[in-house]
Amino acid sequence: MKNCILPIIFMLAITSAHAQDSLRICRQDTQIEDIMAVFEAMDINLYRFDLSGLLKHKYDVVFYIDEYRNGENTDKRQGFHLGTNKTPLSRYPAEDRDKLRKDHGLGPDDTEFDSITSVTIFSKEINDSSAMIYIGCPMAGSMKTSVKQYPTGPDSVYFYSSRPFRLDPVADTDTLDIPLVLYGSGWYDEQFDLTRFCGESEIDPGMKSDILQYIPHYYIIGADLIRKDDDRK
Repeated sequence: MKNCILPIIFMLAITSAHAQDSLRICRQDTQIEDIMAVFEAMDINLYRFDLSGLLKHKYDVVFYIDEYRNGENTDKRQGFHLGTNKTPLSRYPAEDRDKLRKDHGLGPDDTEFDSITSVTIFSKEINDSSAMIYIGCPMAGSMKTSVKQYPTGPDSVYFYSSRPFRLDPVADTDTLDIPLVLYGSGWYDEQFDLTRFCGESEIDPGMKSDILQYIPHYYIIGADLIRKDDDRK
């Protein structure tokens, strides 16, 4: 009997040692960081902004794309008017208003609902000399446009990337101009003989970021808001 017990104990000891020495890798669900890495590899720069902090007032909202070359505004603005950030129910047929009240959680005395509460902005390279910029608000519409790219350095490299602007509090005034995203060209570094795009992770809204002195060509995507004086229907 003792002769049988000893081999069993020996085998258990070996099994336990193997269990302690073994390693295991577990599969995980895809994370948002993985999705962003895929977008980056596909030259897609994606941003989403919460605009609900602007719903204290009713604004006429225009998203714009301004082009800069060598630090100077080219005055080639592209503008996209999306209407007001609050939409009156009276714009819709009477038979649709009860559903709108329910969908937006409105009370019986409410006359309008919040229609521009967030915006998604992304850029995507189309080819070596152009890219697409998309601006979209879930309940207000979306638009996309192509923008021109320019080569950099002695080898004429096309290399564009983006940075979000730092979102500082803004004064409660009748007009607001809020830059959101910078999309721009890399620059040629003579010391290391390469084209780079590096520097601050966020752009100063007052355009004081050091990175701006190096970028030869860029676009600023932002929002212009003008407060409405009345509840025009």
